[in-house]
Amino acid sequence: MELRSHFFSVPLPSQICLISTSLSLSLSLYLSIYLSIIYLSIYLSIYLSIYLSLSLSLSIYIYIYIYIYIYIYMHKVYVGISLLSFFLYSPLFAFIILTFFREYFIIIFFLVSFVFLLIFFVLSFLFIPSLYRYLLFPLSLFVAIFTMLFSKIWTYFCLH
Repeated sequence: MELRSHFFSVPLPSQICLISTSLSLSLSLYLSIYLSIIYLSIYLSIYLSIYLSLSLSLSIYIYIYIYIYIYIYMHKVYVGISLLSFFLYSPLFAFIILTFFREYFIIIFFLVSFVFLLIFFVLSFLFIPSLYRYLLFPLSLFVAIFTMLFSKIWTYFCLH
């Protein structure tokens, strides 16, 4: 009930942004899985493991997005970040990296993930005021970092 009241207290443009961002990231997740099947036949099974690790990271980010948008007070900042992150984690970006920078694929996604999580960490402490939100967000951030690192390590072992 508290989540619902917080959500409806957010201005309508931010509600639309929350819903559209969640849907777009969910779409990215499913497209990543779909494209992994395509890359399985085109390149090798190595790229299947890379896409699955990316999808694993994305599934955590979707929930972090929902959490942030419901409790956030600086809406314009996160609208820009949501658009940026949709590009960074979209299959189109992955396709560009695979086409032109194939040997640096894992390194680039690891760096992007780290910078992206760092931005959320800093902004959450700047714009989310109450104490329990300070405690809950780092916990979800820790889960995201753990999932990201696990997926990257898993990908490393798949490559060797």
